[in-house]
Amino acid sequence: MKRAFLVFQIIALAITANSAAHSAAGKIFLRQESEVQPVEAITIDDIARVEAPQALAEKIGEITVGSGPLPGQHRSIGASYINVKLKAAHLENIKVVGPEKISVVGACIKISSEELAAKAKEFIKEQLPSNSMTYEVTIDRAPKDITIARGENMEVRPRLLGGSLNPGIGTIALDIVLDGKMAATTNASFTVKAVADVMVATNVIRQGEVISSSNVSWEQRDVTRTKDALIRTDDGAMDWIARRTIQPGTVLTTVAVEVPPVVRKGDNVNLIVKCGNVTLHTTAEVKQDGRTGETVRVLSAVSSGEIRARVIEPGLVEIDR
Repeated sequence: MKRAFLVFQIIALAITANSAAHSAAGKIFLRQESEVQPVEAITIDDIARVEAPQALAEKIGEITVGSGPLPGQHRSIGASYINVKLKAAHLENIKVVGPEKISVVGACIKISSEELAAKAKEFIKEQLPSNSMTYEVTIDRAPKDITIARGENMEVRPRLLGGSLNPGIGTIALDIVLDGKMAATTNASFTVKAVADVMVATNVIRQGEVISSSNVSWEQRDVTRTKDALIRTDDGAMDWIARRTIQPGTVLTTVAVEVPPVVRKGDNVNLIVKCGNVTLHTTAEVKQDGRTGETVRVLSAVSSGEIRARVIEPGLVEIDR
């Protein structure tokens, strides 16, 4: 009887030892989803929590189970594949707990189309001149969403394409710089509308006719496609005459008008002649029309022929030798 009891104890101990040998030495708790570094190796530590003695946990955590997808993209890793990798590492007694498949996504920064369009619009407005015009900026074709790898420092750097900024249609580039390096670039098209208080003909204005409040008025107009429009100044002065016939409703431009001469052919004017420290005052007859600052031909009372003098103001010309 004693012999039989002893045999039974030996068998029980053997079963217990065998069961202990085959019990799990550690556990891997898989996450449902994990964010990983794009393109880089994915380890068990990236997708799970490992419970095991420290040295074993470190060994398990370092096992590679694939490579990270591109920024913002997804892929899945099956729990069965993790078991295969454990077996290859001679770690069959590690228990895997969790979902059948783990979703992994490449770590990324997403910049929306709206955010990029706002950056473009802000930059364009900063580049527009500060003058008497009012500008309206519209983004006609917004850039697409941008997805890039995650970094420490990301900035959007807008830049104009095609030279200087003018009213009308244009294109702007948006460079995405990540940690000092170019990560992506996109572009957007835009329209800048210019509105100003401009001079508009209210009646037919004949060539040579003086511009005045009787034949023009100031109106708010879109001048995006109008070059050299006469825009209201602080004093609202109208010191022009028509170079050609102007029809009612036409926006007046610098091409259509000119400043009238302040001296005209046949006028008798005062002439100042400066020669070093000597100044001579006399009179002269103007031989051609002239505006302030222009040089005209005059016939002086003390000269034998025509000479050239600069127009200073109405009734006054000057020669400086």
